[in-house]
Amino acid sequence: MKWIGVLAAAAIIAPAAGYAQGQRDGTGIRAGSFIISPGFKVTQGLDSNFFLEEDDATLTSVSRLAPRVGVESDWRRHAVRLDFGAEYGIISQDFDDNYLDYNARFRGVADFTRDIRLNGELGFRHGHERRGEDDVPIADLGAVTTITIEPVEFDEIKAGLEGDINRGRFRLAPFGEVVRLNFDDAATVITDPGANLISEGVANQDDRDRVEVETGVEVGYAVQSGYEAFLRGSYFLAEYDEFDDALVAIPGGTRSLSRDSDGFRILAGTKIDLTRLIEASLGVGFEQRSYDDEALEDFSGVSADIDVVWDVTPLTNVFVNISREIEETSVFGATNFVDTGGFVGVTHDLRRNLSLQASLSYVFREFDGAAAIVGAPVGGLDREDQLFDAAIGADWQVNRRLTISPRYRFGLRESTLADTDYIAHIFDVSADLRF
Repeated sequence: MKWIGVLAAAAIIAPAAGYAQGQRDGTGIRAGSFIISPGFKVTQGLDSNFFLEEDDATLTSVSRLAPRVGVESDWRRHAVRLDFGAEYGIISQDFDDNYLDYNARFRGVADFTRDIRLNGELGFRHGHERRGEDDVPIADLGAVTTITIEPVEFDEIKAGLEGDINRGRFRLAPFGEVVRLNFDDAATVITDPGANLISEGVANQDDRDRVEVETGVEVGYAVQSGYEAFLRGSYFLAEYDEFDDALVAIPGGTRSLSRDSDGFRILAGTKIDLTRLIEASLGVGFEQRSYDDEALEDFSGVSADIDVVWDVTPLTNVFVNISREIEETSVFGATNFVDTGGFVGVTHDLRRNLSLQASLSYVFREFDGAAAIVGAPVGGLDREDQLFDAAIGADWQVNRRLTISPRYRFGLRESTLADTDYIAHIFDVSADLRF
């Protein structure tokens, strides 16, 4: 399960953080008109169900070591930032699940005039999907079971541009993003019903390699001070390198499955910006996705994207996100899945150096079945998941360089698909050192 609450909070808070962070709190190294900000984070945790199993969950110790360094400009006009980071995870139960993720990201802002701005981003990430995630291969055929015995590693390259042009009451924001995904094959074992090893193998992941492109424009009109009406339209394209390993039944035989698709999304709504009180974007609309292969079901339906940041008091902030959108998947027998859900998070500065956080999220995930796939249920996969996530934690700033953060998270999945429910309790403590 993805930690939806954590990701949503990061998506809301991160843009407000801006570029010039170094030396405001006495950290960072000045090099001319740039500030270099090294850091190192150590996290030690216990996970009651690391592999997201319905039965036989095992308490697992998880250690994470995460060095990083950021280089940002300190200019009066324009801004650039370059970030490098890595995370090494040590999993106590099985060293095959140890991982090394790393990333590099460049961001820039060009202020051509007071009313014309261009934001750009270019990044690379080497990441992993841990065992138990939906798209990590596993197959239970009764007589034999195929299990992936290591994380699925992948590389992601992302490039994006977004403009911001203001003319009187009107605002024009064209945008575009290209994402390249490349997945590595993963080792598997085949066992009998008694969990005895029959053979070893490799799960092909090349049929997940793809390019995703999204481009569009947002047009806004300032109705009055602090209130803007907007219309946002975008076009999406997904092109896969290879046909899917799944086969489609046709008269007299089978053929390969193509997951290529395209579609559009239209949102209309309002943006609210009341200084020191509330900042919100409320958008509701329509999304459509068409697939090249007739065995995959086209999708159309309501779409939504709502973000709210509410400064209840100078010490207390509330973050809310509600969304509905379609996602790519390689789950056998499925065309895609649609996530509909919400998140609410609260932060409170108990003291100058002590902040408390709490969050709660719920997502209803519906998989659209793919017809005529060989071995899939009639009509395709019929699966609906409910995902619950709750977290509490604190940030204790011991001094300007060291922050200690204890956390507790609870995760729950209830699914209509047999043997996919789980409950997970995660306790961890991190020490974040900034130089």
